Amino acid sequence: MKKLAPSFLFLSVFAAGIFSSLFSPQSFAYPNFIGYGYTSCMVCHFNSFGGVPLTDYGRALGAVAVSSKPFWNSKASDEKLGEEAQFFFGPNPDVLKNIRFQANYRGLTYISKLNRSEERQSRYINMVGDLSTVYVGEQNRLIGVVNLGFIPPPQGNTDKLSSQKKSRIITREHYVSYPVMKKLRAYLGLMDIAYGIRHPDHISASRQYPGTSMNDQTHGVALHLANKSSEFGLQGFVGNLLEPLSSIRQKGASATFEFDVLEKFRLGSSLLYSKSTVRSRMAGAVHGRLGLGKGSALLGEIGLVKTTLIDEDPLYASYIWGQSTVRTIRGLHVLFTAEASTRDTFHPGTRSLMAGPSLQYFPFSRLELRTDLWIYRSFGDPSGAPADDFRLNGQVHLWF
Repeated sequence: MKKLAPSFLFLSVFAAGIFSSLFSPQSFAYPNFIGYGYTSCMVCHFNSFGGVPLTDYGRALGAVAVSSKPFWNSKASDEKLGEEAQFFFGPNPDVLKNIRFQANYRGLTYISKLNRSEERQSRYINMVGDLSTVYVGEQNRLIGVVNLGFIPPPQGNTDKLSSQKKSRIITREHYVSYPVMKKLRAYLGLMDIAYGIRHPDHISASRQYPGTSMNDQTHGVALHLANKSSEFGLQGFVGNLLEPLSSIRQKGASATFEFDVLEKFRLGSSLLYSKSTVRSRMAGAVHGRLGLGKGSALLGEIGLVKTTLIDEDPLYASYIWGQSTVRTIRGLHVLFTAEASTRDTFHPGTRSLMAGPSLQYFPFSRLELRTDLWIYRSFGDPSGAPADDFRLNGQVHLWF
């Protein structure tokens, strides 16, 4: 019975999460607001494919729809909160009418192996510290984005080698965009790859396997075509030209497409091909987003990724990822995430399952607090290592 307990607990949590995802009356997805009728990212983001920085409207929507009212100003109107959500805590002065700034910081306290006290590990990670500057031309035609990110040295319970690493400055994106036609916008520069659902859990297999994680931006050209009921994105890229090792730069193309099935129900698919002198990668995914009333939604993605290293047989990695969020009161949400993945689908080997709840709290605009309790279960590990790993994460996210 003792051996069955961890597996039973995992399956119980997994089943509970799926049940809450399917039948909860108040859930919405963190990456977007399809539950509120916003099927496209282009309303709230300068990049039509999503991601930071936010437009003025996106900042205001976050303040009045997601965050709690600040305790020191609980009687403020939504209009007032929307104005205060801007970078200078109000509308831009005339001298800066074409400039927007956004600063972001995200830190993580990470505790692994909670179920094995003798092996328990903890550390604090500075994940993101970025400053973005945006130029917005008349009528939002020409847009230019420049981002600088500060990566401090690791902190917490790390080994001596990693603690000696120096801080460095990077850029995660710098690009210009311009509407070449009424519904067609072009992007040129360093950007995220247009592929799949851009959810914030970058350690997920759905972000890691296709190579679309936090620091996987690439230089290239992208086109975004949108109409009332569908969106199509096409991107050609040559790798991150700031990467000193040219041999590992992945060059290729990606495409993503979504269409409305119903008013708040979108289905889509994504394709990606990239190649370097070290390896090639082909990826495909189907994904869906479903809105269930005011502010409620579900996200899901299924993908297969073929990776071929030089002189080696290809590996076919696969994943199934889903996430829901239960909105309890304004600003406080209960998430549930579940994922099944394997790096070698068609041969015996390790299979991984992950599931668990999270609490996400926005006490006021510009501050997000999140706690995750995730249970990892591995099958078929040839080393015979313990199969279950309970992990506790605590995140703080600031933006200005």
